[in-house]
Amino acid sequence: IMASALERELAKVRLGSGALGTTTTAPAPVSTSGAPALAGKPPLSLARGGVRASVLYDARQAANIGVETLLDRAENGLIELIGLNKRFTSYRSSLFSRKALGVDRETLLPNELSELNAQIHSFLRDLSPFLLKPEALDCLEYLVRKYRVNAYNVHSVLYCCLPYHRADAFRRIIGILYVRGTRWAWVEGLQK
Repeated sequence: IMASALERELAKVRLGSGALGTTTTAPAPVSTSGAPALAGKPPLSLARGGVRASVLYDARQAANIGVETLLDRAENGLIELIGLNKRFTSYRSSLFSRKALGVDRETLLPNELSELNAQIHSFLRDLSPFLLKPEALDCLEYLVRKYRVNAYNVHSVLYCCLPYHRADAFRRIIGILYVRGTRWAWVEGLQK
C-alpha cells in the first residue's frame, strides 16, 4: 500500500502537478525564518527535543544515546564519506564540529538560521547518492537529534531520501518526519 500511494504522488511530481511542487529538478527555497521549513510550529515536545526521533534506533535506545555520542559516530561516518567524495570536507568545520554542539537553532538570529538551513540543505543534497550507506545514516541520525531536521528541514530530508522510496531506510526516515499541516501532509498516510 505504501509503495503504491508514494508512486501515485511521485507520478504527480513527474507531471509537474503534485504535492511535491512543479518541478523535479530543484527544491523550493529553504526556510530562513525561525519557523520550520514549509510548516507551522511543530509540537513543543518535538521542537525542544522531548521526542527522541531516530532513524537508527527505537525510542528507548535513542533516549539513552547522547548527542555527543551521535556526533562521534557522525564524525566517523563523515570521514568515510569524505573518502568517497571530497565535497563532504567542508561540513567537518560546520555542521559536524564540536563547536556546533553549543548551537541551539531556536536561539539563532534570522541570518544565522538561514545559513544553518542552507548548510543542512547542501549537506542533504550531497548525502543523497550515499544515503543507504551506514555512515550516511549515522550522519543523518546526528542531524535529526542535533538540528531536528525531521521537523525543520522536511523538504530537504524528503528530497534526500525520495530516490530510495523502496528501501527500508526510506520508511524509517519518513516515519519520523513532522509533516502535519505542510504541503508534505500526504506523507502522513505512509508513516503508519
